[in-house]
Amino acid sequence: MATSRVSVTSTAPMPAPVTASKDKEASLGASQKEAADAYLRKHNIPAIMEQIMTGLIHSRPEDPKKFIVKKLEDARNAKARNQSMLVFSRENLVALHRIFDVTGKGHITLDQYKAAMQDLGATNYNASPNGHEKDRIYLDDFVDNAFASLLRPPIPVSEPK
Repeated sequence: MATSRVSVTSTAPMPAPVTASKDKEASLGASQKEAADAYLRKHNIPAIMEQIMTGLIHSRPEDPKKFIVKKLEDARNAKARNQSMLVFSRENLVALHRIFDVTGKGHITLDQYKAAMQDLGATNYNASPNGHEKDRIYLDDFVDNAFASLLRPPIPVSEPK
Protein backbone atom coordinates (compact mmCIF):
# COMPACT_ATOMS: atom_id res chain seq x y z
CA MET A 1 0.00 0.00 0.00
CA ALA A 2 1.54 3.20 -1.14
CA THR A 3 0.93 6.39 0.69
CA SER A 4 1.05 9.67 -1.04
CA ARG A 5 2.27 12.76 0.56
CA VAL A 6 0.36 15.94 -0.01
CA SER A 7 2.26 19.11 0.40
CA VAL A 8 0.26 22.20 1.24
CA THR A 9 1.89 25.49 0.60
CA SER A 10 0.30 28.83 1.27
CA THR A 11 0.91 31.88 -0.80
CA ALA A 12 -0.25 34.15 2.03
CA PRO A 13 2.62 35.63 3.97
CA MET A 14 2.97 34.61 7.56
CA PRO A 15 2.23 37.45 9.97
CA ALA A 16 5.33 38.82 11.56
CA PRO A 17 5.56 38.17 15.25
CA VAL A 18 4.97 41.18 17.45
CA THR A 19 8.30 42.27 18.74
CA ALA A 20 9.48 44.71 21.30
CA SER A 21 10.55 47.07 18.52
CA LYS A 22 6.97 47.25 17.16
CA ASP A 23 5.71 48.00 20.67
CA LYS A 24 8.36 50.69 20.95
CA GLU A 25 7.27 52.18 17.59
CA ALA A 26 3.62 52.25 18.71
CA SER A 27 4.62 53.88 21.97
CA LEU A 28 6.75 56.41 20.13
CA GLY A 29 3.85 57.14 17.77
CA ALA A 30 1.49 57.71 20.69
CA SER A 31 3.94 60.02 22.45
CA GLN A 32 4.50 61.96 19.21
CA LYS A 33 0.73 62.35 18.83
CA GLU A 34 0.44 63.59 22.42
CA ALA A 35 3.29 66.04 21.83
CA ALA A 36 1.64 67.29 18.64
CA ASP A 37 -1.71 67.70 20.42
CA ALA A 38 -0.04 69.61 23.27
CA TYR A 39 1.75 71.85 20.77
CA LEU A 40 -1.49 72.65 18.93
CA ARG A 41 -3.32 73.44 22.18
CA LYS A 42 -0.43 75.54 23.49
CA HIS A 43 -0.59 77.76 20.42
CA ASN A 44 -4.43 77.77 20.28
CA ILE A 45 -4.40 76.34 16.74
CA PRO A 46 -7.73 74.45 16.95
CA ALA A 47 -9.61 77.62 17.97
CA ILE A 48 -7.91 79.69 15.27
CA MET A 49 -8.67 77.11 12.59
CA GLU A 50 -12.26 76.78 13.78
CA GLN A 51 -12.74 80.55 13.51
CA ILE A 52 -11.15 80.63 10.05
CA MET A 53 -13.23 77.70 8.79
CA THR A 54 -16.42 79.17 10.25
CA GLY A 55 -15.65 82.46 8.50
CA LEU A 56 -14.88 80.59 5.28
CA ILE A 57 -18.18 78.73 5.35
CA HIS A 58 -20.08 81.89 6.27
CA SER A 59 -18.42 84.13 3.65
CA ARG A 60 -17.98 81.58 0.84
CA PRO A 61 -15.34 83.68 -0.93
CA GLU A 62 -14.47 83.18 -4.60
CA ASP A 63 -10.88 82.32 -3.66
CA PRO A 64 -10.89 80.27 -0.43
CA LYS A 65 -7.09 79.95 -0.32
CA LYS A 66 -6.66 83.72 -0.52
CA PHE A 67 -9.30 84.12 2.21
CA ILE A 68 -7.47 81.67 4.51
CA VAL A 69 -4.10 83.34 3.89
CA LYS A 70 -5.61 86.75 4.69
CA LYS A 71 -7.19 85.46 7.89
CA LEU A 72 -3.88 83.91 8.97
CA GLU A 73 -2.15 87.23 8.28
CA ASP A 74 -4.87 88.99 10.27
CA ALA A 75 -4.29 86.54 13.14
CA ARG A 76 -0.54 87.18 13.06
CA ASN A 77 -1.09 90.96 13.02
CA ALA A 78 -3.65 90.75 15.83
CA LYS A 79 -1.21 88.72 17.91
CA ALA A 80 1.54 91.28 17.27
CA ARG A 81 -0.82 94.00 18.57
CA ASN A 82 -1.79 91.74 21.48
CA GLN A 83 -5.38 91.60 20.22
CA SER A 84 -7.77 88.81 19.36
CA MET A 85 -8.63 87.86 15.81
CA LEU A 86 -12.22 88.55 14.80
CA VAL A 87 -13.74 86.76 11.86
CA PHE A 88 -17.22 88.23 12.20
CA SER A 89 -18.39 91.80 11.74
CA ARG A 90 -21.34 93.39 13.53
CA GLU A 91 -23.38 92.86 10.36
CA ASN A 92 -22.56 89.14 10.42
CA LEU A 93 -23.72 88.87 14.03
CA VAL A 94 -26.92 90.81 13.33
CA ALA A 95 -27.64 88.46 10.42
CA LEU A 96 -27.03 85.43 12.65
CA HIS A 97 -29.44 86.79 15.28
CA ARG A 98 -32.07 87.29 12.56
CA ILE A 99 -31.59 83.71 11.37
CA PHE A 100 -32.37 82.44 14.86
CA ASP A 101 -35.20 84.95 15.36
CA VAL A 102 -37.57 83.00 13.11
CA THR A 103 -40.65 84.66 14.61
CA GLY A 104 -39.32 88.17 13.92
CA LYS A 105 -40.05 89.31 17.49
CA GLY A 106 -36.61 90.86 17.97
CA HIS A 107 -35.35 88.31 20.47
CA ILE A 108 -34.16 84.72 20.59
CA THR A 109 -34.41 82.07 23.29
CA LEU A 110 -31.54 81.12 25.56
CA ASP A 111 -31.22 77.78 23.75
CA GLN A 112 -31.00 79.61 20.41
CA TYR A 113 -28.42 81.97 21.90
CA LYS A 114 -26.29 79.04 23.04
CA ALA A 115 -26.62 77.35 19.63
CA ALA A 116 -25.58 80.58 17.90
CA MET A 117 -22.54 80.91 20.16
CA GLN A 118 -21.54 77.35 19.29
CA ASP A 119 -22.00 78.15 15.59
CA LEU A 120 -19.63 81.08 16.04
CA GLY A 121 -17.06 78.84 17.69
CA ALA A 122 -17.33 80.85 20.91
CA THR A 123 -16.23 78.54 23.71
CA ASN A 124 -16.06 81.07 26.53
CA TYR A 125 -19.35 82.96 26.25
CA ASN A 126 -21.65 84.38 28.93
CA ALA A 127 -24.09 81.54 29.62
CA SER A 128 -26.49 83.91 31.44
CA PRO A 129 -26.83 87.00 29.23
CA ASN A 130 -29.28 89.84 29.87
CA GLY A 131 -32.77 88.52 29.30
CA HIS A 132 -31.99 84.88 30.07
CA GLU A 133 -34.46 84.92 32.99
CA LYS A 134 -37.34 85.58 30.58
CA ASP A 135 -35.80 83.47 27.80
CA ARG A 136 -35.50 86.56 25.60
CA ILE A 137 -32.08 87.57 24.32
CA TYR A 138 -32.35 90.81 22.34
CA LEU A 139 -30.16 91.75 19.40
CA ASP A 140 -27.84 94.23 21.16
CA ASP A 141 -27.20 91.85 24.06
CA PHE A 142 -26.53 89.02 21.62
CA VAL A 143 -24.07 91.08 19.56
CA ASP A 144 -22.30 92.45 22.65
CA ASN A 145 -21.93 88.97 24.15
CA ALA A 146 -20.80 87.48 20.85
CA PHE A 147 -18.07 90.11 20.41
CA ALA A 148 -16.98 89.75 24.03
CA SER A 149 -16.74 85.96 23.76
CA LEU A 150 -14.82 86.13 20.47
CA LEU A 151 -12.36 88.65 21.92
CA ARG A 152 -11.93 86.72 25.17
CA PRO A 153 -9.24 84.06 25.08
CA PRO A 154 -10.65 80.53 25.12
CA ILE A 155 -10.69 78.54 28.32
CA PRO A 156 -7.34 76.75 28.46
CA VAL A 157 -7.41 73.00 28.03
CA SER A 158 -5.50 71.11 30.67
CA GLU A 159 -2.49 69.19 29.48
CA PRO A 160 -2.82 65.38 29.46
CA LYS A 161 -0.96 63.63 32.23
